[in-house]
Amino acid sequence: MSLSTGEAYGHLRNAAWHYLSIDDDGGECVLLGAACLDVEDAFEKAEVIPELVQDEGSAEAAIKAALASLGNGNGPLVPALRDALVELAVRAGVR
Repeated sequence: MSLSTGEAYGHLRNAAWHYLSIDDDGGECVLLGAACLDVEDAFEKAEVIPELVQDEGSAEAAIKAALASLGNGNGPLVPALRDALVELAVRAGVR
């Protein structure tokens, strides 16, 4: 797997942390955090090693950074990982 795939995974981990650390009475952030963890599972199954990346400051910004990182990636699993991230971004309302 390429470095950009590892960077995307690192950003995804930051997004999950942001969602799961927000005190959200409605539960939406917990659901989005769980969705991040589901996408992380796809990265794990693809044997991607997460890179340490700078925190983007919010879950939404981290998802955007993950998508941008995968935009530079190649390999047979990148399209599936990108699709999972795009689905997460749509669910989270990230544009």
